[in-house]
Amino acid sequence: MSAELIREARAEMKAVLSKGNLFDLEAWICVYGDALSDALERAEKERDLPLFKVDSEVVCKLLDALDKAEAENEDLRRMLWLNHGCSSALYGDDGEMQCQRHALDFKRQSIDELKAGFLRAALARKEPE
Repeated sequence: MSAELIREARAEMKAVLSKGNLFDLEAWICVYGDALSDALERAEKERDLPLFKVDSEVVCKLLDALDKAEAENEDLRRMLWLNHGCSSALYGDDGEMQCQRHALDFKRQSIDELKAGFLRAALARKEPE
């Protein structure tokens, strides 16, 4: 992976993080993590880029923060799913969090997609004047 690809991967990571979706972040790490590590090691050997020394304590704190954020995300999604105003069409078998009436998947859809679904549901309830 070249220095240019590293910059592209960084830009993509910033875009993923700006969406606030932790599932996307995990997927990004799976795709780019090893390649970035290998590229940084090669770059250090070639003196192209500095090798970043990572403190294991910092990594542990970051992983703990990520675990906490994922747990909070799941808790908030579950509360939203249970209290979004539709109790008859909820599907929750096998850990799912879906509303079949509004075609919403609280486990997989982004927050923006859920907000759009809420807006569609609100507009559908409003009677024409």
